[in-house]
Order: sequence, then C-alpha cells, then structure tokens
Amino acid sequence: MINKNKNSNYRSEIDGIRAFAVIAVIINHFNKELLPSGYLGVDIFFVISGYVITSSLDIRESRNFKEFIAGFYQRRVKRLVPALAFFVLIISILTSFFVQFPGRYFATATSSMIGASNIYLAFKSTSYWGLDSLMNPFTHTWSLGVEEQFYFIYPFLIWISGFAQKKQNSSKNLFLIVIFLSTASFIYFIYLNLTNPNPAYFLMPTRFWEMAVGVIIFLWTKKNIFSTFHFEKIPPIAIGIAIIATLFLPINYSIISTITIVILTAILIASLREEKTLFNLLRNKYIVYIGLISYSLYLWHWGIIAISRWTIGIYWWTIPFQLILIFIMSVISYQLIEKKFRFINIPEKNYLIILLGIVFSIFVGTFSALLGIFFKETFYLGEKFTQKTPQNLFIDSRYILIGDSHGRDISKLLLKNGTYNLINLSRGGCLFYNPKPKCKKIINFDELSIQLKNRDILIFAFNYDSRILVDKSIDYESLNKMTTFFDQLIPAIKEKGAIAILKLPHPIVNKIDLGSGLVCKKEFFRPILNPKCLSVKPVEKKQFLKKTIDLNNFLKRYSEKHENFYLWDITPTVCSEEICIPVSKNQQFYRDTNHLFTGSPQLSDSIVESLNKLIYKIRNNK
Repeated sequence: MINKNKNSNYRSEIDGIRAFAVIAVIINHFNKELLPSGYLGVDIFFVISGYVITSSLDIRESRNFKEFIAGFYQRRVKRLVPALAFFVLIISILTSFFVQFPGRYFATATSSMIGASNIYLAFKSTSYWGLDSLMNPFTHTWSLGVEEQFYFIYPFLIWISGFAQKKQNSSKNLFLIVIFLSTASFIYFIYLNLTNPNPAYFLMPTRFWEMAVGVIIFLWTKKNIFSTFHFEKIPPIAIGIAIIATLFLPINYSIISTITIVILTAILIASLREEKTLFNLLRNKYIVYIGLISYSLYLWHWGIIAISRWTIGIYWWTIPFQLILIFIMSVISYQLIEKKFRFINIPEKNYLIILLGIVFSIFVGTFSALLGIFFKETFYLGEKFTQKTPQNLFIDSRYILIGDSHGRDISKLLLKNGTYNLINLSRGGCLFYNPKPKCKKIINFDELSIQLKNRDILIFAFNYDSRILVDKSIDYESLNKMTTFFDQLIPAIKEKGAIAILKLPHPIVNKIDLGSGLVCKKEFFRPILNPKCLSVKPVEKKQFLKKTIDLNNFLKRYSEKHENFYLWDITPTVCSEEICIPVSKNQQFYRDTNHLFTGSPQLSDSIVESLNKLIYKIRNNK
C-alpha cells in the first residue's frame, strides 16, 4: 500500500476495485446475458464499505460519545444524501413524464430518501430480477438502504468495543463482536435464501456479514490480528481472475457466487501490494476516476436504463448514447454535488448538517410522494385515460372487487376509465374460496355480508389455471370448494339486494420475451416497438374455448340456480374472432402470459363496456 499522507488511510487502488465493481453492475444491467452475475458488483461495494469505514474511523480518536456519533453521521449525510437527492428529484420528474401510473415507483423513491427502499421492496414481495424491478427507476436504491442501516448500527459497535477511544484491546474486541454478529447474519442469509429469497436479497440483516467481512479484513491485516497469516504471499492477479470468473456464473448459483465474491474481494484488498501488476493497473488515474465517481455512476446508470425501457428501449445502437448520458450525468453529480457537499466543513456544526440532511431528505421524499399521490398522470406525455365514454352507467352501485392479482387488474382497469365507487379487496395470491392466513386479514366475509348495501355489485376474479383448470382437466375438489363458498355467501348477498358476478377464465397467451424495451404500447416517445412485441405466436381461440367449455358449462348451470349470481366472460374483449395475442395493432393487452395490461386505455374502455352490457342485461331481465 502506498500511503503518502500519514494521517490518511486512503488507498487509491480500492477506488480501482470500485471502478471494476460498478462496470460489472452496468454491464449486467444492460444485458445480463453478457455478465450473468455482474450484479455481484454491489456485494464488492459492501465489502469495500466495511473496510473503508473502519479505516476512516481508525485515524480518528474521540473521547466524547455525542461528538463521535454526530461526527460520524454528518460525514455519512454529506457523502450520501446530496447526490441521492439530486438523482431522485431529476428521475422523479422524468418518471412522471414517461410512466403513466408510477405510484409504486415514487413510493420506492420516497422510501429511498429515508434509507428504507430495501425494506419497501422486500415487503412488496418484489423480485430483483422481476419485470416490475426492471421497470422501476429506483429499484437499485435498495443497496443504499442496506448500507445506511449498517451505518446506523456500526458506530455503536465501534464505541462499545472501545475502538473509537483507542482503548487497549479495542481492535480485538471489535473483531470478536463483528465475528459474532456476522456469523448470525451469514446463517440467516443462508436460511432465508432457501425459504424466502426476496427479503433475503433486500434486507440488511442478511447483508450485514458482507460489510462485516470488510471490517474483519481491515482488523486482520492492519491491526495485526492473526498476524501469522501473510496475505501478501497470495498473487492478486489470481484473485482478480477468480473474481471475473465468478461474475460469469449463472444466476441460479447466487448463494455460492455471493459467498465466493465476498471472500475473494476481501482477499484481494488484503493481498494488493505496490510491486504487483494488478495493483498498478487499479491505480491507473482513469480507472481511479471511475472509482471516485462510482457512487454517482451507480445512481444514474439504473435510472437512465429504466427510463430507456419506458421510452426508446435498449438496443445495440442506443447503448453508446445511453452510456455517454450516464457518464455525463455522473460527472455532473460528482463534480457539482458530491464534491461540493462532501468536503464542506462547518466546525462545531455537526448537528446542523445532520438536521439539514434530514429536512432535505424529507423534502425530496415528499416531492416524489406528491407526484405519485396527487398528480398521478397529470404530467404524463403519452395517451391518457380521458374519462370520456364509455363510463360506468350504474353510479348508484358500489363495486366490490374480490380476488387475486387478476381481480386487482380488473379493479385498476375499471378505476382508470369510469366513475366507479369501487372497493378493491383483491390481493396477489389470495384465493377467496380457500384463503391463506395473510389473506383472511384483508377480507372477512362475515363482516362483508353485514356491510353490504342494496344494489352492491360483488365481482369475483382470479386465475383459474393451476387451481381449477389443471392442464386440460378440471380439479373438481377445488371447484367444489368454490361452489360451497358461494352456496354460503349468496343467500346473504341476495338478502341485502346485492348481486355477485364471477369472471370466467380468460385466455393464457404466449410470453412476450423482450429482454429490453419492455413496453409494447406505442407513444411519441416510444416510436419504435420492439419487433418481438408483434412476433409472439398467437393462441387459437377455439383451442382455449375447447379447454374451458366443460368448466364454463358447469358454472353456467350453477349460476342458473341462483338468480343473483352471474357470469362475466371477457374473452371477446381480449381476443379477436380467431386468435389471442398479447399485442395487437400496436396496443398491448397483456403484461405477461395471464395478467392484463392495465396501462391500456383501449382495454380499459373495452372492459368498462363489457361490464356495462352485462349489468344492463341483468337489471333489464329482473
């Protein structure tokens, strides 16, 4: 290690490692097939964070706990908040222009400003590799939430161990504390990855051990703990090659590859020496500069990629322009925001800086929240839901949507184009006739029966496949559970003068495998649709009808026994006379194989019209 300033533990080669990590992440996010595990660059950042923060605290001595905590947090505020706030402000505005209903994205942005976007994404059951995450311009802020939560805990460990006060054996105390906590975190990481991988990916307790490894390697190598082991004997170039090889592992090896990359990164940091080839490469001034702007690069690369997915898409010919834009915005962020705020020094004003950071975070978070809650599609530049005809023709009724994600899609389509007094009791994965414990908290049918009013319309919608329709046959056990449920509920509905409508199954279409440019709805800012949008193999309508005819006939006979129980078939709405495809005439009707695309005004109009006709027929026949 070269250390020209005896009062600094700065190692420029670590910025070189940062550069490598952020480049790996950017490559993966542009095209995961090129570097399948490039996302592990974030795990490299975690190890570096643990090492660098401990190195930084090692050159500081404090005897006063309040001064120590205030100094620590004001440095974190100056380092993280300004660049993040700048990014969130700009990308929130762009998101409001190009994303029609970005509420959940603004919720991610708002939570990122309080260091909690990882928690929000974990409890929204969001998969890091899922479509919604790819389209969310703020998904990547989860890693900042992990680091900020680590920084909330770590200074207390530093103080308790005596490391901040430079007490005797303090390094050993800190080492033992971190070893204990990281062991618990590592066990939890393995357990949760095997049982519930989404929160395992996002939450700090399952990531603590990664930053702790950075702490451990600093204490091990710089404070002479286990000094008998000499890392300098390990050739760094071999470790570098092993790290690159790990980044090419398939995603399904994520547990092994994460553990491997963390250990290799720690060994690389410890083994780098001045005379080594890799050391000199990582200290190249251009590579170091990429490392210095890596925080801004990390922020802006994802935002620009996500906005590109909503607009022009990502193709070989767009990537050079997108990379240039990412670099320009990162340099602006680093030079004008990061550096300006990071090196502001206001003696005796630590608490003021922390307070200003909190206030500014709340302001930016509130700004994003307001865009999502009150303005919605006000600033959207594309085709809007105009609230023109067709409208809900039965404004004297309450509409109560009950079901899983299919019910939620119907509720969104109705709300976006119609004057509906609508209560949405649909949740993803919730089967109303056989609910899981978490679903019972959402809806209590005994209470609902009491609260029903005259002319209420209950609409039940769910995914029949793998529940009642299994392969090409009917699961009669599941079907009987559903009819038993309705046998018990329908008398109460009838007594209150309400009606129940059960949506029949709609076709399952073939998947749109786009990879990038994930929206198939033409707008002026999305002039070129991905060719794959219109090249999906169609599903023959007659094959679908053949598959569902027995179920539909059974349900028709059942509905005839209950004068206030009706069936709703939306197949004519989402299919032509002969075929069913997810995209037709530059309009998108499905967002995957079975979920409707709720961003389509045409589909919303058609669903409203279809429901109006059904209810009109019901009331005229009474």
